[in-house]
Amino acid sequence: MAGWAGNPVRASQGTDSLYHGFLYYPRLDTGFLKSVEKRFPSGLSGRELALAVMKELLEEPAAPGLGRILPRGTALRALFITDDGAAYIDLETGNIRDDHGGVHMDTQGEYLAIYAIANSLIVNVPQIRKVKILLNGQESQTLAGHVELDCFYQTNLLIVK
Repeated sequence: MAGWAGNPVRASQGTDSLYHGFLYYPRLDTGFLKSVEKRFPSGLSGRELALAVMKELLEEPAAPGLGRILPRGTALRALFITDDGAAYIDLETGNIRDDHGGVHMDTQGEYLAIYAIANSLIVNVPQIRKVKILLNGQESQTLAGHVELDCFYQTNLLIVK
């Protein structure tokens, strides 16, 4: 079914056909994000590239000194991109307010998680100009009780160091 996160992303044909993108992760030593270069298969549709970006973001970052953006067990339920450039990211979070899975979900942690997602999607996927995060199939007031999710987010590269 189109738009669902479970749809596969095509495998790369070799290093010549790779797109060089950037993912953003929280730095463990500061309250900032760090950009990490990541290669994705070139020729992916905007939706396929967005799915690949989100898949990477939900994994443990490979680079030392960087933290997860969301607790382990968080999954992508669905991802939709509208014709006007709005991306809707639906996350399966379980009970994120009570079980942070080792991720600091205070105000700063939520802020960094939201902008890690928004920055990574908007910088890498030309079709995306703004991002709205849904939780467990529904609109939610906050991610874990601190930062509001009732609006669309755009890039914030001022928090990248």
